[in-house]
Amino acid sequence: MSVSENTLPHVPPHTSAAAEAKSAAATADAKVIPLHPGESARNDKRAARNGLLLLLLGLGGFLLWAALAPLDEGVPTDAW
Repeated sequence: MSVSENTLPHVPPHTSAAAEAKSAAATADAKVIPLHPGESARNDKRAARNGLLLLLLGLGGFLLWAALAPLDEGVPTDAW
């Protein structure tokens, strides 16, 4: 079964450089205003602390499993 040109999905043309420049300028002009002074820095520190805590818990859990897993009691199987 062949695919004719009429059954292909429509691909919109690329946007013009002027439209992209206008969009970039509008994005550059937008400013984020925190609700309270210093709130942004506090949120960044909280996110960094939570991420570090998650990494440490994951690494600690893996090391605990690696230390306590009874590898000599594994299920034997035929190798390929």
